[in-house]
Amino acid sequence: MDAPFKPNSADAGSPPIRERIRTSDPTTEAVADLMATSWRGLLLFRDELSGWLSSMDRYNSGGDRPFWLEAYGGRPYTVDRKASPEPIIVEHLSVSVLGGTQPDKLESLLVHADDDGLLARFLIVFPDPVPLSRPHAEIDNKRLQIALEKLRKIPAKSDDHGNPHTITIPFSDAAADVFQDFRKECRIWEGEATGLLRGHVGKLPGLALRVACVLAHLDWADEEEAGFPDRIEVNHVGRACHFVGEHCRQHAFRAYGNLKPPEEIRNARRIAEIISQKRPDRLTIRNIQRLDLAGMQTAKLIEAAFKVLEQADWVRRDTESTAGRPRVFYVVNPKLWEEL
Repeated sequence: MDAPFKPNSADAGSPPIRERIRTSDPTTEAVADLMATSWRGLLLFRDELSGWLSSMDRYNSGGDRPFWLEAYGGRPYTVDRKASPEPIIVEHLSVSVLGGTQPDKLESLLVHADDDGLLARFLIVFPDPVPLSRPHAEIDNKRLQIALEKLRKIPAKSDDHGNPHTITIPFSDAAADVFQDFRKECRIWEGEATGLLRGHVGKLPGLALRVACVLAHLDWADEEEAGFPDRIEVNHVGRACHFVGEHCRQHAFRAYGNLKPPEEIRNARRIAEIISQKRPDRLTIRNIQRLDLAGMQTAKLIEAAFKVLEQADWVRRDTESTAGRPRVFYVVNPKLWEEL
């Protein structure tokens, strides 16, 4: 028997959407598709982040890093596709990235790439090696399950068309005061930092803001009778600023300090050691070449190192007339001896 014809008025509606909490190896377009069907955000988890970072531009040269930079801010994002006349519209592109990597891979994958701020958006944890020991703590899976279900059931607000959207939770006045003090402290730290670490310190207030929101929701999820947090309070901000500013900042110092500095800085440090030990009044490029230091034989490399020392006020470039080309030399700052 043939199946009956489908009535013209029949409409099965939109297909059901499978809720997603995490993903592991998506393309940016797949992430946009997932985000367009949910207002809750997404977690990208990789045990080894180097795989994610190294494959970042495998399909779209240069296009993935800007996408992940946008995913930090949670702003609207639109993806236009050649294969479809309709764009993918994401109201809030908000993706958390969690994973681990080795320091040497961190250097090759992020530091040697463009300094676009991607590294600065990560909270870095670089702990000491942990001695081997048998596990002695038990995880309360039931408690975790209850908290997770509570978080998943957070209700969404709806717009005029009934579409769900994110919830805005403000700071209390006292919490805002604490956060403002932290911003001022970060500005001081930023002025003392250099290189890539400077960019990371500049992002600490935004990272503390996110951690404070997470702590407010975790406290609520873990307390049976607690009401949904309608404010970010002082205790949330205080704990977040301490965690980010005092704990994670020290881990960042260690992580960035573990990275190899540029060649001219490494060479400048070697010349600085020579100055500290021999205390010359002045030096020339030829003086350094005569020492036959590995990696510092050419005048170009030595001159680049002296430029770094000039910027640090260790030396001053000068010239003196000769029968031929002017002779270049570097006068050592005499104030160094007072400090040394």
